[in-house]
Amino acid sequence: MTKNQLQELANLKYLGSHTHSHYPLGLLETDHIIEELKQSKTYFETITQSKIETVAYPYGTDEACTTAVSKLASAAGYKFGFTTKRGTNSNIMDKLLLNRFDCNDVVGGKNYNL
Repeated sequence: MTKNQLQELANLKYLGSHTHSHYPLGLLETDHIIEELKQSKTYFETITQSKIETVAYPYGTDEACTTAVSKLASAAGYKFGFTTKRGTNSNIMDKLLLNRFDCNDVVGGKNYNL
């Protein structure tokens, strides 16, 4: 993507992080998790001059998205984090460990059944 495209997404508050190296964070040492979270956040904030407050965790599994990862993401300045766990968020206990819907499961997706 171009810098202009990234800026446009940031202006709309649609730009978030996916970490620097795409590792499953919950399987890494604490220092490495911190670096992964901060490096991509700083990169995008520098390019766009906008705050990056969301992260979509690589792999998004329970092993990759632990409570420790959530706390480190919060400390790095993220406000929302998305796992790959499918479902709603009607009883939000941790805004840094949010469920989501796979695009294939919603109307128009390949798994959607009428």
